[in-house]
Amino acid sequence: ALWNARATGKIVAGPVPGTRELHVTLPRALAVSGLEVFWGSARRDARLEARRASGEWERLAEDPGVFGDSSYLAAREARSVGELRLTVRAAPGHAPAIGRLRLLSPTQLMTTMKRYEIVASRAHRELFPSSLHSQQVYWTAVGVPAARRKSVLDEYGDLEAFKGAPLVQPLWRDRSGRTAAAYDASVNHTLRKGWMPMPAVQWSPQPGLLLRSEAIAADQAAGPVTFVRHRLANTGKSRVDGQLAIVVRPMQVDPPWQHGGVSPIRAVKIGGTRARSTVNVNGRTLLTSLTPATARGAAPFGLHGEDEITRYLADGHVPNGLSAQDDDGLAAAALIYDVHLEPGAQRDVVLAFPLGNPPAGTDAAQSRTASAPNRAHPMDEADPVAAFDGIATRVEQQWQARLGRIGFTLPDSSLVDMLRAQAAYMLINQTGPAMQPGPRNYDRSFIRDGSATAAVLLRMGLASTAREYLRWYADHAVHENGLVSPILNDDGTVNRGFGSDLEYDSQGEFVALVAEVARLDGGAATVRDYLPKVRLALEFLQQLRGRTLVPGYMAASEAPERFRGIIAPSISHEGYSTPIHSYWDDYWALKGWHDGAWLAQQWGDQDMATWALNQYAALRDSVARSIRMTMQWKAIDYIPASADLGDGDPSSVSIGLDPCGQKDLLPADALNHTFLSYLDEVHQRASPDALYAYTPYEFRN
Repeated sequence: ALWNARATGKIVAGPVPGTRELHVTLPRALAVSGLEVFWGSARRDARLEARRASGEWERLAEDPGVFGDSSYLAAREARSVGELRLTVRAAPGHAPAIGRLRLLSPTQLMTTMKRYEIVASRAHRELFPSSLHSQQVYWTAVGVPAARRKSVLDEYGDLEAFKGAPLVQPLWRDRSGRTAAAYDASVNHTLRKGWMPMPAVQWSPQPGLLLRSEAIAADQAAGPVTFVRHRLANTGKSRVDGQLAIVVRPMQVDPPWQHGGVSPIRAVKIGGTRARSTVNVNGRTLLTSLTPATARGAAPFGLHGEDEITRYLADGHVPNGLSAQDDDGLAAAALIYDVHLEPGAQRDVVLAFPLGNPPAGTDAAQSRTASAPNRAHPMDEADPVAAFDGIATRVEQQWQARLGRIGFTLPDSSLVDMLRAQAAYMLINQTGPAMQPGPRNYDRSFIRDGSATAAVLLRMGLASTAREYLRWYADHAVHENGLVSPILNDDGTVNRGFGSDLEYDSQGEFVALVAEVARLDGGAATVRDYLPKVRLALEFLQQLRGRTLVPGYMAASEAPERFRGIIAPSISHEGYSTPIHSYWDDYWALKGWHDGAWLAQQWGDQDMATWALNQYAALRDSVARSIRMTMQWKAIDYIPASADLGDGDPSSVSIGLDPCGQKDLLPADALNHTFLSYLDEVHQRASPDALYAYTPYEFRN
């Protein structure tokens, strides 16, 4: 509707010989950030201006380059514009031609990330990380169990040492001057022993040459350190000569659409000597090269990317300076290593990334790494290759001691390795005793994920880790009124972000965690100290059901009886952004009452057990009635996810089956139809033109 009147334009000769101007008059003053121009011929540069109310022209943006078939001419702030003027200088022998124009909205500003993406789309685009070309990137976590900072290694061998750190990328330049990155190569990914969180990425930069990038994290005297070894091996029959470049780029591994994007480098300095170089970013040491570098250099970005470091590396050298500053945070640095390999020879480049602080604070967290011998600082080692191998052997032994001897075998051993790997990542993602779902965007502790994680670790023989988490969560999240906060920060404070204290599945999940520890590690007597908090959590559950039992509850709704006696609305199930009567909460409440009754019986508190069993039965009757009434009200033949909407969501229903154990509560025909329909929908995804949204929650199904 905004563009129901057409803009008008005219082309005139520019005031400077060899230039042309395009004037665009909008139907009315509109808030815009600029124009994107898709060129129909070669050109030299372009400038975009807007006419002010006073009649004067104001420069919005310019593109002085000759590369690229488009120009993104956007200002850093939107303007209210009635007329635009585009001035273009022709390339020799070409009249400037425009294939298409696109008016840029107020949200399409010239951001720092956009400036970097534009340069990455032009010369040497194949050397820039794939997320700059709007491609998804995958990564794996590398870290010391329970440490505060964790590294991630992406599928191409790029490392982000800690959350928000700059990306460190390997590039290869061969003797002919061809420079290569892994983004278009066939890449092989492995974990040490098939499961240890010691990942390696291998690819071939040229025939007869393999580049293997391997990352490990180890606890050292000064705190955890991530080590990366880039190994070049000549597998051919002729000599290999070239250069390995290590580039420090101002971006994160995660792309902008996953809350990543730019990692500002406003100041970068290369220190030390070529024998042992350090790269300092924004006043902090990012890495130390344990291998002598042949050349070193740093550069700012430049007004339009003219000083961006990739062009230097493609030419086989580095910028002259050892330090650089960039107000927009787009500076970069590089280390170059000359490589000369006879057939069968190999060359290693070893880098150390200090993570800054020791494992987060509990005695048990410390004890998981305290058994490690040889805690001397690895940078004191004369031979970095030997140092890396020694540390890798020690870390391998530690993981073997933690998870190598589980009493579980299958004909396909890769499935057992997968189980070990997931348990290892659970330990890495911890911060102190706090269980966390991930090392980046989910670096908070959710009782929903934490209770499930603890249940896995209990089965993997890591009961002390599960108990530490239970103690920590009980101490910080169970309030005097019985509310169990669903999300804690890693310091034990209540997370006040979206969903804070409005996710009522936490009540049942906390009680279930206490019961799980009891069942799998020593019996209920070993968790009797939690009786008061279990009682509080259950009392709050009773209050939540009481809210829907008041006379006239939801009376303005159709069939209001479907809400009676179930758990009050919340946003526990992540499909809802506003509070909903989600059966997800009811399934977890039933689990809480069931496990609470079992614990009370084991503790010898018969009054509490009777109360819990009665509440379990009452809630179960209400939920069963509510599901039937919602199906009738909505005229559906599947199990609804909520009483409010009667919506279909199999992953919400599946939690009621496992671990909540409520299969016989649900109408059998509707239950079958729920998952058969889901399976049909999954099969339809194989269609070439299928459009669908996938979530990891579907694993439950």
